[in-house]
Amino acid sequence: YIAEIAPGQCDALTASCLLPFTGDLSAFLPLLASLLKPGGVMAFLAEFTDEGDYVFLPDRGVFGHSEEYLRRMIKAAGCKMLSLEAAKAY
Repeated sequence: YIAEIAPGQCDALTASCLLPFTGDLSAFLPLLASLLKPGGVMAFLAEFTDEGDYVFLPDRGVFGHSEEYLRRMIKAAGCKMLSLEAAKAY
């Protein structure tokens, strides 16, 4: 569906279950950011890891991303991080 959205058309984007299934975010986050209007907001969930930028977590079947990597990729996408919070999964 992303291909059907023209750049700069979204006030807000949520990616609640996408990042854990995407290892390298260097192309994905800029694509999402390009869809935002100026001042738009993007929110997402991510699994955290301390084992490098990103790593596949076989026990969970998803990728974990380091906090530093997420911060770096968000900045590289031309965005500003407003909040980063850890939450427990139930």
